[in-house]
Parts: sequence; structure tokens; C-alpha cells
Amino acid sequence: LHALGGGLSNQVFKAKRGTDVFVIRLNDDPAKVKDYLKEQWAMAAARAQGVPVPEVLEVGAAPIPFMVSRAVAGEEATHHRERRAVLRSLGGFLRRIHAVPTSGFGQTFDWSGNVLSRKETWRDYLKREFRGEARIEALERHGVLAPPQA
Repeated sequence: LHALGGGLSNQVFKAKRGTDVFVIRLNDDPAKVKDYLKEQWAMAAARAQGVPVPEVLEVGAAPIPFMVSRAVAGEEATHHRERRAVLRSLGGFLRRIHAVPTSGFGQTFDWSGNVLSRKETWRDYLKREFRGEARIEALERHGVLAPPQA
């Protein structure tokens, strides 16, 4: 087991057991388990569209939220000699991901069995979850938006 760098919001570790290699993500925030569950749903939906994504083996909340997935071999494309081809491939995968049908808006949608916390319309999401009016008022109060813009 050893720590991996680069995680902005999670502690990330790589673990080996025999020939199997896993990635373990941890977060101290109890609410993070919902993000992990949503991510698990999204990865399965992307995989069903032919997008190569890691297999999520487990998501849990105790003692802290965690996600365990199989590690995927690869290298960063930042300086890859076939960078344009890699980016073209990524664009094709992005097209497939955006073709995954969903319903609702915001944090809670198809991945969750919750009904009451769903936002069925864009307006409902902007008002109840995004709190758009309060955000615009804050921008106006701090001089970022002039009244006509707000």
C-alpha cells in the first residue's frame, strides 16, 4: 500500500494483492459517499457505452467514505508522442459519455433511488439546489454584477 499524489479532494492509495492492483480513495467528509455512489453509477453507464473506465469494486461509508476500484495501466498524454490521436480518442469517448440518458438536474438523479430530493426541472434545480437568486444577490452585493446585469 502506498500513497498516490495528485488527489485534490481525496486521499488516494495504490494497493497490491498478488497480481491484482487497486486504487483506494478516502475522504473525511461523510457526505462524500454520495459522490462516490454517483461516480460508480456514471462509470458503469460509461462502460456500457464502450468507454474504458476502471471497475469500481466497492463503495462504503464506514469508518469513512471510500471507493475501491481496479487500477488501470496507462500513462499521461501530456507529452505523449501521439498526443493528437489520444485527444481525438478522448473526444470520441466524451461523445459517448454525453449520450448517456439521464433525467433530472443537480446532485440527485438516476444514480439515486431518492425521489423527494430530485430536481425535475432546470428552474427547480436553480432555485432549490444551486440557490441562484442568493448567488446573484451576493455578486451584486460585492460589486461583481451591476443591477442591470443582475
